[in-house]
Amino acid sequence: MTPDTERLKRAVECLSDYAVALPGDVLDICEEVLMFRRRFDACQTSDYLLVAGYSRCLDDRAPHAAALLAAVPTGRAILSGGRQIPNTGLSESLAMYHYLSASGVHADRLLVENDSRTTLENAELSVQLITARHPALDRVDVGVVTSSFHIRRLMLALHASAAKAGRQDTLKFAPAPSTCLVCAPDTWHATVLGRAMVAREIEILCRQMSDGKLPVFEL
Repeated sequence: MTPDTERLKRAVECLSDYAVALPGDVLDICEEVLMFRRRFDACQTSDYLLVAGYSRCLDDRAPHAAALLAAVPTGRAILSGGRQIPNTGLSESLAMYHYLSASGVHADRLLVENDSRTTLENAELSVQLITARHPALDRVDVGVVTSSFHIRRLMLALHASAAKAGRQDTLKFAPAPSTCLVCAPDTWHATVLGRAMVAREIEILCRQMSDGKLPVFEL
């Protein structure tokens, strides 16, 4: 079934009332929509890891990518994100580049996408980079690294971008989420910040599906 918009609106309202515990049905739909309850196998065969940046990407996404790249020594990473990380003087992608280089990942395995400012742009520009490197219609496997609360939206954006490029049958995306320390799968609902982050994520999902920017998914 497709997500129930009214249930999601109610979920956002409940999430915003920090004084009350979340009803079971609200917790259920939040965790299913954001895929918190799913467990994903480590990416062992990916040609690329797409690592999406954000302000705290050095806390969770970059270390997770380093571990995955160590397990897949032939894979490359696309480091996506052009926004500046506060107090670093570096964009998200360049900060992750320096982190992974210092972790022992050779520079020729790291591709920097430094122009994106949004999740939709992360997806579109990364798909463009991959298709430019692989113009033939060969299968390309891509592990998707982002925080667990964000994996649903980025996966939808990637599938939409692949379809736009005519590569929906040859670009294969596998979720490989990291654990965000402030919005972890097992504890997010117990903190004000965790609830706020999930509410915002659900609002963006609903708005972008309504606007046609993201495909409507099935639960």
